[in-house]
Amino acid sequence: NERLEPLALPPWRRTEASFNGRLRITPAARGTTKEEAAKAHKAMAHGLDEQYDCISLYSDGSLL
Repeated sequence: NERLEPLALPPWRRTEASFNGRLRITPAARGTTKEEAAKAHKAMAHGLDEQYDCISLYSDGSLL
């Protein structure tokens, strides 16, 4: 007999903790303007581009 354990969350609702440090979600600080957040994000993304073990993926259709 095979016993199946129901999932606490559907697979598409995994959280940052589900990825064991491989995913980082960092929202902008409260009061940050859209322009400031975009500038900070571009600086962070530029640093990731220089790391061989990082992949950046945008699912919103943006062309960053």
